[in-house]
This record gives sequence, structure tokens and C-alpha cells, in this order.
Amino acid sequence: MATLCFYKEINITPFILLSLGFMTSLHSSPLHKTIFFDFDGTLSRGDSGWRFLLFCLRLRNIPRILLCLLWVLKEFFLGKMDKNKFKECCFGSVFKGRSLKEIFYLGERFVENRLQGNVLLVETMQRLEKHKAQGDRCILVSASLGEYLQFWAAKNGFETVIATRLEVGLDGRATGRFKGKNCYGSQKVVRILNYLKEEKFPKNSVAYGNSKGDFEMLQATLEQDGKSWFVLPNGKVQSWKELSRKNLKG
Repeated sequence: MATLCFYKEINITPFILLSLGFMTSLHSSPLHKTIFFDFDGTLSRGDSGWRFLLFCLRLRNIPRILLCLLWVLKEFFLGKMDKNKFKECCFGSVFKGRSLKEIFYLGERFVENRLQGNVLLVETMQRLEKHKAQGDRCILVSASLGEYLQFWAAKNGFETVIATRLEVGLDGRATGRFKGKNCYGSQKVVRILNYLKEEKFPKNSVAYGNSKGDFEMLQATLEQDGKSWFVLPNGKVQSWKELSRKNLKG
């Protein structure tokens, strides 16, 4: 009888609730995933960054810019300048001294006039819509300028944009340099982790890319049991895991 009394005094309610919670978790739907999308060649055709550069050219500044670009090209082909510095100098020659307000205005116009319709890739845009419908958090990660991509991302349901940014001085004008490094290659991984405030990518995340600049992001996703997709030049999507890196041309 003493033994029976002992069992009667045990409150089994917490154990029942824990068991029910455990069983429920086994049958619950998976948590929303974190999705990383590159932009150029992944969601859109071609390189939007250079198109934006041309879009922002002022006719009266073309002679000065051409002189600057000739010097930049000479330094680059002589091996005195790497690709990231080359890109910074090219963009700096166009945007240096221009107000951030003007650059944002140009960025919004560029998105409205040049980043719609046929310039977007059908298959990856469909995947983006599917991820949004599932409630996944979508993050745009690009080496192109965030000053215009932020407008495209806002129109297309992204949580944020991780991208190359122009450095702006205290006077509100572009200095001609990038703010930090070009968001390319390993820098994409660094910035994603800084944004998420994590040491590793989220488990079961998904990444989309199309070039060497995305390899590290795609691999970091795979290492956390995620899925990585490589977008081919024809816009078709293949599993990154099944493709050999040595056969890819970025």
C-alpha cells in the first residue's frame, strides 16, 4: 500500500505534457528556412552592376571618367591592381562626389526601368516565389551595389540585402571608395554570418548562385546540411553538390 501511495503522490501531468509535446514535434511541419540568393546571373541575366554604372553616367563627365578608366585599365593589366580594386576605381570614377540621395534616386529609377520583365530568370524567380509562399526568410547577397538592389529586394519580398556599398562621407557624398570590401567570394560568407550574428550558417538553409563568387556561400550552406543550387548560363538550376567545381566556369 505504501508503494501505491507513493505513486499517487507523483504529479504526472508534466510528463504527459512533455510526451505530447515530443510527439507533436515529430509530426509538426519543418521550421521556415533561410534562403540566400545571389542576384546577377542567378535571378537576373547578365551583370546589373555595370549596367547601373552606365545608367548613372553624366555626359559632361565622360571625358574625365575615360581618362580615369584608362589609367585604371593600365594598372590592372600591368598586374598592379586586383579585380576588387579595379572595380572600386571604376565605380568611384562615376560616383565620387555625388550625394547619396541622388544615387538612391538613380537606383530606384534603374530598378523600375531596367530590372523588370525579361531581364529576370524564370526558374529562379519561381523558386523565390515558392520560398516566400512557404514563409522562408529570403536574403539577397550580391557583389553589386546595394544602393540600387535594396529597391529591387524591397519589391520582391526580401528580408534584407547584403551587398557591396559605397562609402559616404560626413557631407553625405560618395568618397569614391567602397564601404569595406567588395561583397564577393569569402566576403559573402563573412557578411552573412555578421548579419545573422552566428558562427555558422543556419541548419537546412538553401543557397543559389552562378559563379566563382558564390562558391564559398554555396559550400558553407552544404556544410550545415543545407541545399545549394547552381544556376547555369541558360537559367536552368542544378544541384551544386552534384557538380564538380573544377568543371565550372565563374
